[in-house]
Amino acid sequence: MGAFTVNVPVPKFDPTITWGHILTALSFAAFGIGAYLTIKTDINAIQLRMAGQEQLLKTLSDSTSKLADVVIITARQDERLNGFGQQIRSIEIRLDRLEARVPPRP
Repeated sequence: MGAFTVNVPVPKFDPTITWGHILTALSFAAFGIGAYLTIKTDINAIQLRMAGQEQLLKTLSDSTSKLADVVIITARQDERLNGFGQQIRSIEIRLDRLEARVPPRP
């Protein structure tokens, strides 16, 4: 088996700039600027949506707080009504006892 030698020419750097090089560089720059602007627009849209969601969350929080206040007031009124019911029952029991003591009229 013999040794094969391949003569590969060494590439040389060509310092000339052509229109193709300039167009390629400009297209890369345009792509970068376009990508930056697209991402910036998307971020702004997301920020607007987040601001709307924060406002909605604040409104819901305020509504929940008001609803909790109404529930507390209703519970207090319910307790008062239960207390009045117990007082009425105790008065009825006393009246029943008093009626039992009083002799019937002839």
